[in-house]
Amino acid sequence: MKFKFIKLSDPYYKGARMLRWEALEKPMGIPPEVVLSPEDNANIQLVALEKDHIVGCVLCYPQSEKEGKVFDFVLSKEGKGLGRQMMSKLEEFLQRRGLSHLYVIAKEDLCEMYSHLGYSREGESFEEYGVLYQKMGKYFSSSS
Repeated sequence: MKFKFIKLSDPYYKGARMLRWEALEKPMGIPPEVVLSPEDNANIQLVALEKDHIVGCVLCYPQSEKEGKVFDFVLSKEGKGLGRQMMSKLEEFLQRRGLSHLYVIAKEDLCEMYSHLGYSREGESFEEYGVLYQKMGKYFSSSS
């Protein structure tokens, strides 16, 4: 298993985008078009590779010099069980860049998983389009 940080120009980007589409957008009937937002160039994207095949990806958008938002965390069937390793690699990288707070807007049923990764509930849960969400955050010590 290998982990790699990629940019939009990386040959792995298209495969990572398709993995995210399969898991997150296809079930909602959204076509697999790649529509880039202004934030896409700023996103930090980590992929997990098994023999050059993408089995997981996670993105982080740095919202300031000290805070980042995790989103589009996806594992394929072959990547199941890599969540802790992927988040650990992402967190180490972000800490080295000086981030001290990382958060995710998680579906309520994923809060326990994020709790096991050291994230805590921040604020009240909220409903959007009939789905219950919770902000989960993690602070890093400044000595890292």
